[in-house]
Amino acid sequence: MIVVAVVTLIAFMPTVHNEFVYWDDDINFLRNPNYRGFWPLQNIRWMFSTTHLGPYQPLAWVTLAVDYLIWGMNPRGYHLTSLLLHTAGAVVLFLVALQLLRRALKLPAGQGNAALTVSAATVALLFAVHPLRVESVAWATERRDTLSGLFFFLALWTYLRARSPLPDGSEPQERSLGWTFILFVLAVLSKGTTLVLPLVMVLLDFYPLRRVRGDFRTWFARPTREVWIEKVPFLVVAVFVGIVAIKGQQQAGALQGLAERDVTARIAAAVYGPAFYLLKTFLPTRLSPLYEWPIPFSPVAARFLMSGVVVVGITVLVVRFAGHWPAGLAVWVFYLIMLAPVLVPFQAGRHLAADRYTYLSCTGWALLVGGSIGWCWVRWRRAGGVALASFLWLVVILLAGQTWRQTTVWRDTWSLWSHAAEVDPKSWHAYAGLADELDRRGDREKNKVPANNPKAEEYYRKALEYYRKALEINPDSAVVYNNAGSVLIDMGRVPDALDCYRRAVRLNPGLPEAHYNLATALVRMERDEEAIDHFLEAIRLMPQFAEAHYNLANTYFRLGNLLEARKHYQLTLRYDRQHAKALDMFRQVENRLLQSPR
Repeated sequence: MIVVAVVTLIAFMPTVHNEFVYWDDDINFLRNPNYRGFWPLQNIRWMFSTTHLGPYQPLAWVTLAVDYLIWGMNPRGYHLTSLLLHTAGAVVLFLVALQLLRRALKLPAGQGNAALTVSAATVALLFAVHPLRVESVAWATERRDTLSGLFFFLALWTYLRARSPLPDGSEPQERSLGWTFILFVLAVLSKGTTLVLPLVMVLLDFYPLRRVRGDFRTWFARPTREVWIEKVPFLVVAVFVGIVAIKGQQQAGALQGLAERDVTARIAAAVYGPAFYLLKTFLPTRLSPLYEWPIPFSPVAARFLMSGVVVVGITVLVVRFAGHWPAGLAVWVFYLIMLAPVLVPFQAGRHLAADRYTYLSCTGWALLVGGSIGWCWVRWRRAGGVALASFLWLVVILLAGQTWRQTTVWRDTWSLWSHAAEVDPKSWHAYAGLADELDRRGDREKNKVPANNPKAEEYYRKALEYYRKALEINPDSAVVYNNAGSVLIDMGRVPDALDCYRRAVRLNPGLPEAHYNLATALVRMERDEEAIDHFLEAIRLMPQFAEAHYNLANTYFRLGNLLEARKHYQLTLRYDRQHAKALDMFRQVENRLLQSPR
């Protein structure tokens, strides 16, 4: 266990020097006061009720609140906590692997301890230091991965201890699953995708626990019914969490309808996922923070057809040889179960794949490869096991070195999107991310010297070049037009910005930021009445849009509509309690209303 922990900590050590990145970290941490500590009490209520950006993850927010109390806004502390959680998860996986491999290899207690220990440590390290884990550990926003992973592994460990045969091979005394249930609840409150744990428990009942036999006629016999009945509380929680998760993603606008992705596209991408992640597991090169949908998209493109062949081929093989090699079928089914919530028919977001989706799903492959040490050790004696272990530990060292390099990709926003553009020169998201970062650098320079700042102007000019590059790849991106408009505003080119905002609204009428920015541009051109319509539309689309309420209130105030101004200043303060300007303006409006004749 100590070796697993030390190697994992070393492989990910560069993460503690990383910054927050402007890819959800800014929205989750830099611009979000609601997670910062447990006082006022509204913070706790927010953590347990919000589906901020889509996921329902109250326990993840609790750990982030603790980070804030300890570290403030220093990103190093947040990254350190994620690393420690990941390390703890790797240690627990070591314990899980010990249980699973003993049952799979059918080793009685006291025999093969060295083989089991080496095999389990290899399993834990193949999982822990693999470069695909970097996104989950090095991205502060993905705290939910490391936290839910720890609870998931703990739940598996307690389940195996409660339901495994005794060392002498006799049936176990049926122990309570109370701890397993509690840990399952903690896991789903950290990340909803762990709701598939009951299916994993049933899979373990088939193999290696063999509480359910292969003969279908025995599945519902009296001795087996308890296997299904004990899962009912878990399934009830899973269904409830699944409904909450889907509603949260819908409210965040992250789930796409059939108009955006038709059935054939979803099937093609769903088949692509398992083959893609399998390839990246065994050949972890050219990893990127974002794997985009190709433009244009064709469901019969070579990559999707080949993925279908791979998935069908593996399925046929593991089913065909299940009698001689049950571990292969068990690992493949586990892999598909764990991937199911994040495959395209159900996944949120506009990406085709993501490294973080492998965090738990690829654990089975680590078990299969690491467990082969024990198999060789038992059948070919110690020499065979030692030879394979030596080779696999060399692989671990190579993976750890690549992981060390991959963590530096997440050092800051510029390095992140530069790497993404290098991996995929056709990534419009990468160019847009670089442009956004240049815009922020220009803003910082402008804050230092507000007028006639050539350095700021140079940043803005380069940002526009990257936005143009992004639009050359994807000319229908409302987000890019919206962000380019903001740069033009900074450069004082208000009419050009207005044109960008109008294009953004036409391309995506459901984008609240585009309506808000269009409204602020109209205010600059003294077209307040038209601006009000777009402020209201932004608020309709995002009722908690504090800045939209604030600027709408300012517009009403200028027009003399004090009652509407007061209403929206109040709403601003409801959604952003620390908005000092809104508080000052609210007091001004209150004073004017008190002084005005009835």
